[in-house]
Parts: sequence; C-alpha cells; structure tokens
Amino acid sequence: METTTVQETLKEQDKTVEKKVRSQYKKYNQSQIEHFVQLLQEEGLSVVKAAEKSGIPRSTAYELRKQFNKSGGSILPSKRIHRKSTGSIKEEHAQFLVDYIDQNPFVSLKEVQQELVKAVGEPAISLSTLRIHMDDQCALSFKRADHLSGEWTTRKPKSLRDWMREGLRLTENCVFLDQVNFNLQTTRSRSWSHKESTKAIKRGIDIAIIGCISPNGTINFSKVNPVPHETISPIAEFLTEVMDVLDRHAMKHYHIVMDSARIHSHDLVEAAVNARGYRAVFLTPNSYNPMEACWSKIKFNIKRTPLDAADKLTPRIKLACESVTPEDCLQWIQQSQSMWEMHLHEQEK
Repeated sequence: METTTVQETLKEQDKTVEKKVRSQYKKYNQSQIEHFVQLLQEEGLSVVKAAEKSGIPRSTAYELRKQFNKSGGSILPSKRIHRKSTGSIKEEHAQFLVDYIDQNPFVSLKEVQQELVKAVGEPAISLSTLRIHMDDQCALSFKRADHLSGEWTTRKPKSLRDWMREGLRLTENCVFLDQVNFNLQTTRSRSWSHKESTKAIKRGIDIAIIGCISPNGTINFSKVNPVPHETISPIAEFLTEVMDVLDRHAMKHYHIVMDSARIHSHDLVEAAVNARGYRAVFLTPNSYNPMEACWSKIKFNIKRTPLDAADKLTPRIKLACESVTPEDCLQWIQQSQSMWEMHLHEQEK
C-alpha cells in the first residue's frame, strides 16, 4: 500500500516538473524586440543581459541579433510565428501563383498567402509550405528586394565626364551623401595581450548613420531608425531634410551625389530629388565619395577613448560628427576632385 502511494507521489512530482519546463518558454512581442535592440545599441549590454531585461528567450536573442546585423542595422528583426498548416497546395493553384507574382512582383510571401486564400476559398497554407511550393514547383524565387514597392533602375549610371559636361562642379554645386554602420564595440584593431594568446573582441550590434556634406560644411547627420522591412523611407526622409536645408541657403539646383547602392538608386528616390529641382547623381563603381574621409574622421574620434559601461554610442557619434569642420569638408571634396580627374585621365589612355 505504501509502495503504491510513493509511486503516485512520484508521478505527481513528474507532472509538476514537466509543467514547469513547458512554462519556461517566454512569449514576446515586437515592442520587446525593439527594446532588446535599443539595449544592445545604446547601453552595450551583452546579448544575455539584454535578453533578460527585455524578456526575450536567450536562444532567440542571439538569432535576433544575427538578423539585425545582417540587415546592416536598418531592419528590425521580426518575430516569427510558426502556425500549423491547415491546408495544402493543389496542382490547379500553381498557375494562380505564377500569374499573381507576374502581376505583383514586389508582394511579400504573407500577401501571397492571403491572396491564395481569397482565390481558392480554402484554409490558409503555412508560409513554409507555400515557400517550398513556389521554389520547387513554380520556379519562383522570393528575394529580399520584394519588400520594396516600385522598380529598381536598371540603366547604367552616367559617367563622370557626362556629368561634368552638363555643368557638375564638385566644389561649386554639389553635396555628398552616404550611409555607414557604427558598432558599440568600436575599438582599435590592435590591443595588448599575453604573447601566447590573442585578445578576442566580441562583435556588438550595428547603428546605421546617414550623413551629407557640402563645400561649405556639414548639412545633416541622422541615425537610421530600424524598421520592420527594407524600405526607402529612411533615405527619402533624410533627402527631404537635406533639400529643405539647401532651399533655405539658396542652393537650388545643386547635384546630390551618392553611391549607386540599391537603396539609393531606387526610381522613387531619384523622382523625389528631381521633383524638388535638384539632380540625383549616382557614382559609378570605384568612384571616390568624399564622405568616406568624413566617416574616417568620425570613426577615429569615436575610437580615441574606449567606451566604458556608462557610455552610449549615439551621443559619442553625435560629438564625433560635430568635430567635422567646414575646412575639412572643402579639403575632402577638393581631394575627391583630384582623384576624379586622375580617374578620367586613366580612362583616356
């Protein structure tokens, strides 16, 4: 009788332990993800400590940091919700998917899922099942660019010579724009360590900064606030602020020079610049942008003294940006002019 009682007690204890293990999983939402990223960016907390403060599971936290850094510090990692598939894709639905993607090449996988449900009137297909079917059966590739609306420009950027023939003068009617990533663990590349060992540096999380300079000095620097999906809105908003400054200083019709990066050379970006009476100039590959020298000085000033536990990176970046003088900007632009002329001379040989 006592043996039976002991066995029943052990079973009850096992159930209690199992219930506790199951309840250890932490639920989290998008606002907690934003808080987690902010803790990593501004306070330099470790992934473990930031996860504890924001209430995110530790294993998930490492994956979120990986996603965020992979996006260049501009796209917030998303919470992935795994739902059990309640339907299956039939043969007759394949043509619908192909036709819908042909007409709407920039829709997300979620939107495809919703349209399929509307069209066939059946239970929702899981995103993973839909993705596999589109890859294997429909030969459709869902790429990162699909999050963006509008079309990417496919035309070849004008050469430097063509722009100069049309009146471009680097030190007279140009401003220069670029984006760069900073990291809380920004340190010197060399450090003291024991002779038989190497000092390991942990990589932190990125902060994206966009800036613009002119021959007369800096125009604007701004932190790129992370968004859920890749979008042109940060660059569009920054360009609007830049053009507002140019309007106030009678610099209408200036050339806004930037790299021919995918996010910069979007048709909507060029259209927004042209609509305000300015000209968007996209540098050809290997062309020198004076913003590179600007970022170099800013990074040097950040690295001069190591960040401590009380430091936050954004204020340090702000102070470093304020160290850029009008004389610096003019010198960098003059140097770029010499490099452009040298590049043109090489092309003529």
